[in-house]
Amino acid sequence: MLSIGCSGMSGVVHPPKLCSRYIHTSPRNKKRQMTTNSPTTYQRILQATREGDLENLRSIIAAAGSTLHWADCKYKKSGDTPLHVAAREGHLHVLRFLCEECPGVNPEVSNLDGKRPLHEAAQAGRPDVVLYLLSRGVDVDPLKRADWTPLMLACTRSGPSTLETVRSLLAAGADPRLRNKDGWTALHVAAREGDPVVARCLLAAAPTLATATSRNGRTPLHTAALHARGAVVELLLAAGCPPDPLDSCGFTPLLEAVRSGDVALVQLLALRGASLVRVDASGRGGVHLAAQAGRLPMLTFLVARCGLPVDGCAGSGMSPLHCAAREGQVLAVKRLLKLGADATARDEQGRTVPSMASGSYRDEILHILCKYGAKN
Repeated sequence: MLSIGCSGMSGVVHPPKLCSRYIHTSPRNKKRQMTTNSPTTYQRILQATREGDLENLRSIIAAAGSTLHWADCKYKKSGDTPLHVAAREGHLHVLRFLCEECPGVNPEVSNLDGKRPLHEAAQAGRPDVVLYLLSRGVDVDPLKRADWTPLMLACTRSGPSTLETVRSLLAAGADPRLRNKDGWTALHVAAREGDPVVARCLLAAAPTLATATSRNGRTPLHTAALHARGAVVELLLAAGCPPDPLDSCGFTPLLEAVRSGDVALVQLLALRGASLVRVDASGRGGVHLAAQAGRLPMLTFLVARCGLPVDGCAGSGMSPLHCAAREGQVLAVKRLLKLGADATARDEQGRTVPSMASGSYRDEILHILCKYGAKN
């Protein structure tokens, strides 16, 4: 056998070894790698649905043929199916195709959160999709996790599309008196968003909603006041909602308006009969709440204009100045002191205002209090 030397050394010539790089880039492995990393049929269907690309969607479904199982076509994390996606994105042409030309597609399918396509369309403000799904005979009041109806979710938005959606759902028999697990009705939700036209539509369908209370005793008026929705507050008062109801924590709509910082809203509620001197279950009045929230114009209004005591005591004997210091409200501390608050006040446990100061502005608050005679 012939031996060929190499660099003065004799030996048999061996074929070159295949390096790992060569193996990974071989045609067979390239094909295997492309198959592994390429989107699945279901992923492509969901993507085409999201993009509203009906032509591509038709091609993918046709190519899949009998291997396509709609029960498996969904996002793993959310359980959203193509119907959920099309409804949420407002792709009515895609939704129509799926419902009318794809056997096995169920318009009542639920995702992992219990939401159906009607929930998605209502929440996204897609009135045309809502109407189409209702025309397919879907349930108008399905519950998401035994909780929210499509009507409630529709009321999380405002504007013309929301109004159209709400009207369509009500016309189809949606019950606005249904409640979620917290006892909220659709009107509570609409009151938070502040669209008076939507709120008026709900009241027209069910006038008793004006006085409906949640599980913790809150009316839609509480919600509207907390979020400073003045137009909805006026609407609810006109609809017969009492101006001064108490929730389970002793809050009235006026106290909620104080926390929101809306002086005009507090004036409106007071003119309609709400009390300015109510206190919550902890004994905190309006001045305490305004001090905690750092509402400076509200502090001035309540003390200088309405005559509420600047050193009124809460249930524990805390003054508004204690409350402001504890929350680190520097500007509220300054405003209270200018309005005559006692920097040396103590609560029932003998705690001084400086001892209550906290937060990143503690040193600044202590410096201010010392100027007004408080001892650190």
